[in-house]
Amino acid sequence: MTSRNWFFTHTSHAIAELFRRRSEPRSVRARRKHPTPGSLVSETLEPRSMMAVTPPSISIDDVTITEGDAGTKNAAFILRLSHAASTPVSLRFATANGTATAGIDYLAKSGIVSFAAGTTTKQVLIAIKGDRTYEPNETFSINLSAPQRATIADRTGTVTIANNDPAPASTTAPATAAPATAATPSPAVTLAAPAVMAAPTPTVAATPSTAVVLSVTSDWGSGFNGDVTVRNTTSTAYANWTVDFDFDGQISSLWNGVIASHSGSHYTVRNESWNGVIAAGSSTTFGFSATPGGSSAVLRNLTLVGSAAATPTPTPTPTPTPTPTPTPTTPTNGDLWKEQFFAPYVDMGQYPVPNLDGLAQKYGVGLLTLGFMQASPSGKLAWGGYDVLTLDSTNEQAVAIRGEINALRAAGGDVMVSLGGAAGVSLAQSYAQRGLGATALATAYGDMV
Repeated sequence: MTSRNWFFTHTSHAIAELFRRRSEPRSVRARRKHPTPGSLVSETLEPRSMMAVTPPSISIDDVTITEGDAGTKNAAFILRLSHAASTPVSLRFATANGTATAGIDYLAKSGIVSFAAGTTTKQVLIAIKGDRTYEPNETFSINLSAPQRATIADRTGTVTIANNDPAPASTTAPATAAPATAATPSPAVTLAAPAVMAAPTPTVAATPSTAVVLSVTSDWGSGFNGDVTVRNTTSTAYANWTVDFDFDGQISSLWNGVIASHSGSHYTVRNESWNGVIAAGSSTTFGFSATPGGSSAVLRNLTLVGSAAATPTPTPTPTPTPTPTPTPTTPTNGDLWKEQFFAPYVDMGQYPVPNLDGLAQKYGVGLLTLGFMQASPSGKLAWGGYDVLTLDSTNEQAVAIRGEINALRAAGGDVMVSLGGAAGVSLAQSYAQRGLGATALATAYGDMV
């Protein structure tokens, strides 16, 4: 007899039939025909196959992103399941250096990604740091491990950071431009004679796609910050420049440039008095804050118009007494907080402690917004909500933070503090949970100031 596996498909019915027959009189049961193996198979049994459930497999996409000139922008990795699962799926991820280095080219990150039942994609954002240094394209990876209720088909995703800075000029290229450089007056002389700078008739410069470029440095959905790089791709120095573009949102503040006109969605931005001159092959940058962000963070029809700098006719007039070249200097603390100001965010909870004075000098700003002051587990205001980083902490990192703030103020800059943050518990929430009122909260804020 051939061996087979059988499953009773109607167990409850079979048991009921068995009890019914046992309750019949013996004479009735005696008249019943004894079942044969064939009849049992046809009436109560049917073959079933055992089907294994295949867990989903996880893969990760590669990403290419163009670096910015300052701040950070996010590279979005997409993790995919081969098919939806009926139970939650999770795994760990962590970044790893390649030719790109964490802390210099990108911000290291690790954690756990969870797929809810029925979903097949998740997104992981990694912050890419901008700079103005020419370098080859660089790469780093994000590695997957420790899957739960799934397998990993592709363990590594690679992000390529595409360089957007021009290569340094060849040592032989400037040979023909040397006489013109020698004849060009010093910056102090040029600025002391505005009539000479304004004399030439503006000529429209060639505007290839690389002449004026927008980089979104931060985007929080309802708004964003952006830097516009203005590059002189001609062989003649600019004395002044303007940038025309269309934007469907609203620019709330702008620095290192001036809004010359705004009609509907069309903007014209001109240079400040101190950054109009752009040497051939060089660039300058202006920045702005605008709303909304997200998919609307786009400037359309970007056009650069530069006016060529005229070479002044030599005259026997005495050389003007040299004066300091106007630069975007940091005013004294009392003059910083105007009706409108620009104060980019710096996360003070990171380690090592950010060099505030160095950042201010590098990006030409005098004001910084320091994030984030939150409630620590013991209910005190602390950087990042850490008990070791309270205002009165003697921890080495807490002392270093206070030193950086004092150094920036001594240099003429100033800071303001962001209370709360996207994660953690704000002091107001902590006080409310503990039944403390507005007076106690105001006192805590006063102690911080």
